[in-house]
Amino acid sequence: MPGVVGIVGAVIIHHVRRGDDPVGRRLLLFTVAVATIALSFHAVAATSGQFEGLQTRTDALCFTVVTLATIGYGDIHPVGQAAQVMVVVAMCFHVVFLTMLVSVIGRQIRDRISR
Repeated sequence: MPGVVGIVGAVIIHHVRRGDDPVGRRLLLFTVAVATIALSFHAVAATSGQFEGLQTRTDALCFTVVTLATIGYGDIHPVGQAAQVMVVVAMCFHVVFLTMLVSVIGRQIRDRISR
């Protein structure tokens, strides 16, 4: 799964560098990135003993958003080594790629409003 996350990161960088994507496309890319992380968590959770409390795709999406927002409710948490590595990868992905994408979207909206 880290390979898929890397591909999504490369796509984000490509679209940020292009600079001419509409806001809607960038929001779609943000949604795809969050869904990719959630599905990665769900896939890792399929291995017994990796996550405590993560059983469904909805659990995985909730855990992804809680991790992205740095809230950390504690009801779902990584237990196994693979899950812990995936969480670290996701946190780095959130900090680097999603922050970059949100910054570009915000700038694009501000530019549009100021015109």
